[in-house]
Amino acid sequence: MDNPATDTPPPPLKRNSNDVGWEYGLLCDPRVPDKVRCRLCGKEFSGGVYRMKEHIGHLQGNVSACPRSSKEDQEKCKNAIMEAKEKKNKKRKHEEAIRAELLWLLRHSNIPFNAIESESFRLFCEALGQFGPGWIPPTQYQLK
Repeated sequence: MDNPATDTPPPPLKRNSNDVGWEYGLLCDPRVPDKVRCRLCGKEFSGGVYRMKEHIGHLQGNVSACPRSSKEDQEKCKNAIMEAKEKKNKKRKHEEAIRAELLWLLRHSNIPFNAIESESFRLFCEALGQFGPGWIPPTQYQLK
């Protein structure tokens, strides 16, 4: 006889992600996504896969270093963290450049800063946003 309770697969102990950190860690409890266990040394900690990469990569500050990680593992995790930081900084600088262009346009055209609070400006930005996903118009305080 088949028992339906035993036929269900156990919940995954790895997130559905291609992040490097999941090569070295498992979820302690599938219902708590930020509690992770190191596959190499068995240490459990909160903070998710980012802390796992810090642990494996011997990055000081948030977690202790993994005593069983190889130099190759350390480099792989350090590189993954650095690439993510560079990507975030690049995005931030791009957004700052867009805001600077808008500021120049408003000042050059003698458009008052409160004009960006109008519905027509929002519609204009929404139309522009169709050309680039995720672009959010800045507030007048961000432009000052």
